[in-house]
Amino acid sequence: MVYYGLYDVEEGMDGMKSILFVIDTMSTGGAQKVLSLITKTLLPVYDRVGVFVLKNTESHFFVEGVEYYFAIEEEEKITTNLFPILNQLSNAMQEYDVIVGFMDFTANYLTSLCATLNKKPYMLSVRCEISSVIECFKEPSINKSLVKLCYGNAQKIICNSLASKNDLVAHYEIDTQKIEVLYNPIDIASTVTLSQEVIPKDALVLFEDKTILAVGRLSYEKNYPMLLQAFQILQKRYTHPLKLIILGEGEMRHALEEMIVSLALSDSVCLLGNKKNVYPYISRADIFIHPSCSEGFPNALLEAATLQKPIVASAIAPIKEFITHEENGLLCDPYNVEEMVFALEKLLCNPDLGDTLAKRARQRVEAFDQRYFVERFLLAFEPEGLR
Repeated sequence: MVYYGLYDVEEGMDGMKSILFVIDTMSTGGAQKVLSLITKTLLPVYDRVGVFVLKNTESHFFVEGVEYYFAIEEEEKITTNLFPILNQLSNAMQEYDVIVGFMDFTANYLTSLCATLNKKPYMLSVRCEISSVIECFKEPSINKSLVKLCYGNAQKIICNSLASKNDLVAHYEIDTQKIEVLYNPIDIASTVTLSQEVIPKDALVLFEDKTILAVGRLSYEKNYPMLLQAFQILQKRYTHPLKLIILGEGEMRHALEEMIVSLALSDSVCLLGNKKNVYPYISRADIFIHPSCSEGFPNALLEAATLQKPIVASAIAPIKEFITHEENGLLCDPYNVEEMVFALEKLLCNPDLGDTLAKRARQRVEAFDQRYFVERFLLAFEPEGLR
């Protein structure tokens, strides 16, 4: 196990208030950004804040003063290292009062198992509509049983959207009394500042044409094949040069690259991979699109709204908790390619409409600024009463 932090792991914790979060990686995803904000907020009031990371990936969101434990390297498999990981996690748990699983499925399952074995109170964070994601798994039935068991035995569950809460209650019979909704926050001031950073010249030239931008993992639920189909149609209808830029990495990269070639989009679609700072790219785009068919509460939408970009997004329940159609963005059916094309074309042909929607989105995002979340974080993760 790799360990980073300010404290000696052998140091005693008698009488100290301490909390340990468990997450799959600390790479450049939305959950990692949120966890960084949460741990930064908890540091002044907790004697000890730790993060147990299942995989040590290349990029990290480190917070000074937080202790980080890394179980295995990125190229290693969790399945073949399961017992060593459980042993390391159990050892780390001995140093903390409260344990919080912060990523659905593997990280939360391991949190539940280890916390139960070590007789530690635990909470779980839910970051998606679990039932829709499970249906994409090779073994959905065992995952359904694990969710009922692990989530059902948690002392508290913190969902990042009302849709996620309703999904747990409807499909897994979780007691609604122990579920709390805590939306993802955003650091507005930091986002605006970071958006002013310079990007490489080879990326900068991409924004000379009208640009549509998406940010998110290259995975099934992000619905990028549908976006590529919509973009191909849009290019034929729109008379000016267009670019589609996607920031993110994932298991669908090869399939998407093949699709880009087959649709003859190689000159107009760019997969730029992970960027530690996505904000300069968002700020330079003309339209931000979030086409997911399954989602939690997307950080990317908060970021686009903060940088006052016109937004097109899927009309799924978690997104509709932030975007209201034709009020602060345009919504479309994620399974209807024509609706997606129509929404994008509408913004391209009506820049004044885009400006109006973007201004309203910017006003809406103010309520999600991190400065309003300090007390909510402290109450949500308070260990008192969980024993």
